[in-house]
Amino acid sequence: MLTSLITSSTTVTLTLSQIYYILDIACGFLISVLVWMNSSVLDNGNHSNPQIRDMSSNMIKADCVVIEDSFRGFPTEYFCTSPRYDECLDYVLIPNGMIKDRLEKMSMDIVDYYEACNATSITLMCVLKGGFKFLADLVDGLERTVRARGIVLPMSVEFVRVKSYVNDVSIHEPILTGLGDPSEYKDKNVLVVEDIIDTGKTITKLISHLDSLSTKSVKVASLLVKRTSPRNDYRPDVGFEVPNRFVVGYALDYNDNFRDLHHICVINEVGQKKFSVPCTSKPV
Repeated sequence: MLTSLITSSTTVTLTLSQIYYILDIACGFLISVLVWMNSSVLDNGNHSNPQIRDMSSNMIKADCVVIEDSFRGFPTEYFCTSPRYDECLDYVLIPNGMIKDRLEKMSMDIVDYYEACNATSITLMCVLKGGFKFLADLVDGLERTVRARGIVLPMSVEFVRVKSYVNDVSIHEPILTGLGDPSEYKDKNVLVVEDIIDTGKTITKLISHLDSLSTKSVKVASLLVKRTSPRNDYRPDVGFEVPNRFVVGYALDYNDNFRDLHHICVINEVGQKKFSVPCTSKPV
């Protein structure tokens, strides 16, 4: 089915999927405004509270969207979620529309970076399993940006699998598998696509391994970085910064559950108990 938008001089025909996409982006923008309003406290137009001044300074330094600890999210009943997860979620932290809107800007920033470096190609390395949805949407954004600018920037995709959690406990040593032939990465511009950086141990181990393969450059696109303590202070190049809460959805999982959630949500104790498994790995 097609829908036509009629202007004074032309008729523009859009498919329903295109209309839904435009509405999704518009909703993402409105939700971004709501998040900003929720986390901002103003006194006569100025940040008179020292803690608020510090928060503003940190947001500038972070170079990403910062969701403060004080932000309590959106009620789940206002969003579409699977009945399987009823009573398992505390709240929606980042709605899907906001994710998509952020990915548009991330895609442009990444292309800017590689254009400035005069890169001739990119090898995207997706960290499975949680990074697959982020990868798909990011590649889509990168390809749109490249086409719109009329530049040549070939992209290839590789996959690596990482096991770093059992239940909500980080295991002693992240396990990396599936890197393939080491010679494939020699003199390549590698963009690691990660769903979330928590303690930073996993991404640090992966970057160290890639550096040993004589790559030309290694850049990280992480959808989320979590404020945790202790951590090794590794910062991704792009993404959201979120509170230290266990998040699920948009392919992020809890024991391989919740990947099918459309939004990024915070799991509650009921959900953790319902989907827990026996822990056989040594925690940190």
